[in-house]
Amino acid sequence: MENIEDERILEDFKNFLTVDRQLGERTVERHILELKRLFENAKFNPLNATKSDIRNYLMMFKEVPANSYANILKTLRIFYRDYLGRLEVVEGFKFPTRPFNAIAIPSKRKLQEFYRWLKEPMAKALFLIYVTTGLRRNEALNLRIGDIDFEKRMIIPKGTPRGLKELGLLSTTMRLKMP
Repeated sequence: MENIEDERILEDFKNFLTVDRQLGERTVERHILELKRLFENAKFNPLNATKSDIRNYLMMFKEVPANSYANILKTLRIFYRDYLGRLEVVEGFKFPTRPFNAIAIPSKRKLQEFYRWLKEPMAKALFLIYVTTGLRRNEALNLRIGDIDFEKRMIIPKGTPRGLKELGLLSTTMRLKMP
C-alpha cells in the first residue's frame, strides 16, 4: 500500500463489510483484495474517483471472464455506493450477462455407486452430509457437534453468512438406502 491513509481506509472498509454488511470471512477477503488492486493500479485517486475514472479502470478488465468482471464490479459498488455513499460514481454500470450452465445432477443409482466405492468411514460420513444437506464444503467442514440437533434431526450451522440454514438430516439418506 502506498500510504497510511489507504491502509486505514482498507481496515475500516473491512470492518464495514464484516459488521455492517455481515459478510463471511472469505467474501470480505475477496473484496479487500479487489480494493487493494484498485488502490495500487488506478491512475486516479480512488477516493476522488469520477464515473469516468471507474469506466476507464473497468476497461482494463473487459477481457476477463464474466464472473471475474462481476466480482470487480461488486466490490466497486459496495465501496462507492454503500461505504462512501457515492452512488453517482458507480450508478449505471451493468453486470455482464453470464451464460447459464445447467448442472447435471447424478441419478440415485450413480450416487449409490459412488458411495459404495468410498472406503474410509470419514469419506462416507462427509459424502452423506453433502448429499443430505446441501451444505457447501466450508460449511460442512466447519460443522461442530453443537450444530446438530439430534432430537429434531436437524443441522443448524453457526456463522453461515446471510442467516442460518436449518437442514433436515437423514431423510435423503433413507431414500437413497445407503448401507
